[in-house]
Amino acid sequence: MIRGEDDLKKNSMGLTEADGIFLAGGPGDAAVCIRTADCIPAFVIHSGELVAAFHAGWRGLAEGITDTLGTLIGEEGLDRRKISVWAGPHICGKCFAVRDDVGSRFPGHVSKDGRLDLFEVMKDRLSRIGIGKDMVRLLRKTGGCTYENGNYYSHRRGDTGRMLVFAIQR
Repeated sequence: MIRGEDDLKKNSMGLTEADGIFLAGGPGDAAVCIRTADCIPAFVIHSGELVAAFHAGWRGLAEGITDTLGTLIGEEGLDRRKISVWAGPHICGKCFAVRDDVGSRFPGHVSKDGRLDLFEVMKDRLSRIGIGKDMVRLLRKTGGCTYENGNYYSHRRGDTGRMLVFAIQR
């Protein structure tokens, strides 16, 4: 899967192999789906309209998916003060143990025992592109850790399945 500059596809219809899709300026009605198992399915809302959805794993966050989002938001002239980001079920910070090669890509975000909180990293990276940390929220406050909750697939737990998380704009 491609990450970095080409990780968000703009106004792509049909099946798209990418870490995200940016819909601003596209059709009014849309449905997007993110496939995950431990990574964060994130949905970007501007003034009540779905404008993007992306898969925020450690690789995508390390390689700039939020920077790409910031570029696309700028190209569309969207007011960053009117943007909120909603995060679906993902592995929590106390369960996501990382090796030094991963942890070194997130200075200041790895705990002393080698744990990484992807949600906090995502909030930090989104704040760097002008989206307030208070505007990045969890869809579900409790029971949303994919590793702890057996109702979700978890790559770290050894599951081979993936969750499909949908958002529909009507």
